Amino acid sequence: MYIWFSQYYMFCWLDSFLFIAATVFPVFIIILLGYFLFIRKIINKEFNSAASRLVFNIALPCLVFKEIANAPLDQMIDTGFVAFIYVATFLSAMLAWVIGLRFRGNGASQGAFVQGSFRGNFAIIGLALLGNTGNSLLMTKGAIALAFILPFYNVLSILVLALPLKQEKGITARGLLKEIYTNPLIIALLMGVLFSLLKIPLPDMVFRSAGYLSSMAMPLALIGIGASLAGSNIRHLPSGAFLAATLKVCIFPLILTVIAFFCGYKGDDLMVLFILFSSPTAIVSYIMADAMGSDSYMAGAIILISTILSIGSISIGLIILKSYALI
Repeated sequence: MYIWFSQYYMFCWLDSFLFIAATVFPVFIIILLGYFLFIRKIINKEFNSAASRLVFNIALPCLVFKEIANAPLDQMIDTGFVAFIYVATFLSAMLAWVIGLRFRGNGASQGAFVQGSFRGNFAIIGLALLGNTGNSLLMTKGAIALAFILPFYNVLSILVLALPLKQEKGITARGLLKEIYTNPLIIALLMGVLFSLLKIPLPDMVFRSAGYLSSMAMPLALIGIGASLAGSNIRHLPSGAFLAATLKVCIFPLILTVIAFFCGYKGDDLMVLFILFSSPTAIVSYIMADAMGSDSYMAGAIILISTILSIGSISIGLIILKSYALI
């Protein structure tokens, strides 16, 4: 009996490891490739900057549009699921705000700390992980989750970056709306929703073109992340960045995934939620911090540390969830 149990236990862990190998490792291998390409000077900052603009403005919006336009949204949108994502994200931001009061008197660092603690890179790393599962339904669920979380991320980020710097007067309804409706991903989302709900068929030419463009989104974005890591100075990182990164990829995912389980989420829904919560800090958080006069150095350090830590935290989390047949 003991031998049978041991063999079964080892089989479960082997199955989980193979799942991680197929899902997580390819993503971070491409990131590692970008790191070495930058170190070897095959690519440089100019290439990385141009590639980032290409991904953000064209390739990733094409991916979001294609996934949502082909999805039966009228049958798939779960308002309870979306509400859970909003509440969980808001609570993460508020808890990070309380912890970030340690930077009282330094509003720039406080804002960067809070944003880095809750804003995840779900658009790139999250969707790439879901895509590696080979489950098309997971990818569609992920695209829908992304569609709803993006505008929420933008609004929260503006607030947590501006309020510590006492720039509330600069936050207007018009400014918030402009930040949202000019975002290429939001535009792609709205177009995708329109095509899905109105049942507008995509011409084969458009579908194939969007497919070609979207297929380069993930590898190019992941290479860019690796190049960004290679160009970072890891010798002098602020201590607050380590705390924010730990909150983002370890503490918050653990707490929120457990809460999601007790709220009845499992299978594909729990998988999407875990990946959403555990994705490392989004690269755009650095851009927003810099543009709004916050601590861009702190923001960049959080991105660097959280991306490295997420290799282990996501792998361990998926192994546990898979071992207990929760996903």
